[in-house]
Amino acid sequence: MMAGRRNAAGAIVLVACGQYLVAEGIAAAAWREPPYSYLNNYISDLGVTACGGNGPCSPLHAVMNIGFLLSGVLAIAAALLLAPLWMRPGWGLALAALAALHGIGSIIVGLVHSEPGAAHGTPHLHVLGAYAAILGGNLALIVAGFGLRRDATVCWFRAAGLALGAFGFFSGAGLVFLKGFPAGLLERGAVDTITVWEIVAGTTLVAALLRSSPATPPLTR
Repeated sequence: MMAGRRNAAGAIVLVACGQYLVAEGIAAAAWREPPYSYLNNYISDLGVTACGGNGPCSPLHAVMNIGFLLSGVLAIAAALLLAPLWMRPGWGLALAALAALHGIGSIIVGLVHSEPGAAHGTPHLHVLGAYAAILGGNLALIVAGFGLRRDATVCWFRAAGLALGAFGFFSGAGLVFLKGFPAGLLERGAVDTITVWEIVAGTTLVAALLRSSPATPPLTR
């Protein structure tokens, strides 16, 4: 049963980050005149469904919004599987709660788009979803760094969670408070930390499974 959970968790984590990166790349490549700027454009610009005026226009917005939705759902599923496998008692609940905040925020971003002039204040809900995704995701990395079982994985992986989470947290703060810095760069500093950690976590699980034997099952003691 534990082996099955590890298999599922590894697959879900890698699919979550892989499909998100593919969706972002496809949606960004579809922009024309001017091309999409990873440095200056917000990630959410790729999900804008309405064109007109001077606002952003994303031809393949559906691809990006599906990517946001799947990323949120899969992040929650992966955290629920990983928390009892990797976390010390008491820390697993914190990881699951923060991952749920991140996942729900990502789902909101995929459903409520950042439309210029949208009615009923929906852009504000979109921004709240983005904040929840960034804050929840990066705090989850920090919690994972502190709360991992000592036999769960190597020390560098715990250090990676702490470093990535801290970098993402301060990048998100810079996005809110710093003026004059490229918005796209700061936002990716806050979001891509989560994606990088997912890649590391997924490959760590796969590598552990390849090394495992019936006598020494990994990540479960």
